[in-house]
Order: sequence, then structure tokens, then C-alpha cells
Amino acid sequence: MLNRRNIVAGAALSAMGFRVHASAPGVAITGVKIYPAPGERPIIDGVVLIRGSQVVAVGRRASLAAPAGYRVVERPGEI
Repeated sequence: MLNRRNIVAGAALSAMGFRVHASAPGVAITGVKIYPAPGERPIIDGVVLIRGSQVVAVGRRASLAAPAGYRVVERPGEI
């Protein structure tokens, strides 16, 4: 699911240097504040799922869990 929200999140995470380790199928960055797009309300306590160099999902922690095997990186409150 690639949309404006994922593109913005992906650009920010790439700039922060997040990459997936070869031993993990993906990375779940949890607890973050996500600004999906200009004019939209931020997602508080969000989750960003990254596989390879692509953002594959963005959402609230209450509705988006890290898939089995993903490395979980807790970043409470970070943008």
C-alpha cells in the first residue's frame, strides 16, 4: 500500500538512516509520531513497517502490529 503517507514516512526514515538487517525480514519502528501529509493530523504512537528500503505500512500501534520476525525498534515520541 503505497500512498502519500508512506512516501513521506519513507523519505524521513531514509534520511535517518534506517535500513533492514539481512537477518531480519523487516523493521518495525514503533512509538513514533508520524506526520502523514501536510494538513493531516499526526499519528501519535505510530508504527512504520519497512521491508528492504521500502515503507510497506504506516499506522497506529493499536491497529498495526509488527509481523513475525521483524526487528522492532522502539522510538517513543520521536518524529
